[in-house]
Amino acid sequence: FYLYLTLRALETSQSRRSSLQAMQYLIKAIRYDPSILQRRRYLTGLTLAKLAANSLLSPQFVRRQIATRKANRRTAEAGATSRLSQSAG
Repeated sequence: FYLYLTLRALETSQSRRSSLQAMQYLIKAIRYDPSILQRRRYLTGLTLAKLAANSLLSPQFVRRQIATRKANRRTAEAGATSRLSQSAG
């Protein structure tokens, strides 16, 4: 339950306040179920990285970086799709 709240707090806003709230939820999640660190290693690591980025960097910088990465990923996926369709044709 607290892991869900952590992820929701990170999704809704990328402010320092929401990051601190998300960190509190993550600490509670780990306190009540320490096996989360082993079972959900990738998700926990990604969450900690987002928390660190949101806490240490300015929210505008983080938003710009996320938007840039998403755009790059879409461009790469579109390029791969077009290459596949050309080779199939």
